[in-house]
Amino acid sequence: MKSKLLLCLLACLALSSGASAAGAPSDNEEKIAKGLLLQHEGRMIFSPCRHRSYYQLEDLSPNRGLTAQLTELGLADGKSLYVELQGALDDNRLRARNLNLARTESRCHEAGGPDELWRAAGQNAPWRFVAIAGELLLTRPGMPELKLAYTKVKSEDDRVELVTPEKTEAVWRLRRQYCQDKTAGMLFGWHAEIKVDGEILQGCAWQR
Repeated sequence: MKSKLLLCLLACLALSSGASAAGAPSDNEEKIAKGLLLQHEGRMIFSPCRHRSYYQLEDLSPNRGLTAQLTELGLADGKSLYVELQGALDDNRLRARNLNLARTESRCHEAGGPDELWRAAGQNAPWRFVAIAGELLLTRPGMPELKLAYTKVKSEDDRVELVTPEKTEAVWRLRRQYCQDKTAGMLFGWHAEIKVDGEILQGCAWQR
């Protein structure tokens, strides 16, 4: 059954014209593409969520680090992953440079509300961070929820920093770095570092 599915995907890939699809970037426009990724004989095939189209994935990350990380997570022949990749379409290829997140549970579904911009979570401690437009929420075990207004002070390709006027001494830093949660079977493209109320929190982050 898996072999028939792979052959079908490869046939669709060969026939694909590379047209824009839901969940995939428009041609030559780089943004986050969300869908399922499978591997067959060394080729990685990406299928956008809720759309019957297929693209061959081309890894443009430094030293093909993206491929290495996805392989470590579990990508293999006959084994698919759910992925969110930053890239652009070119003909029938998805040229990906960075990862937002990947998980071994190969289903298209998203948690959270439509207004969320960022999420982060602790790797070794159950804290949670959510940022929506102009407001962030931090939950920590044994502590009351912390809700603060924020402004974005610095945003680059590999780093985002937020400032909270009510707590100017606090640090809310997100930087591009592979971050794996082996217990949850998930891989993220961002690392979070939060310093607030004398506490330092480290964890994984992803864009919404």
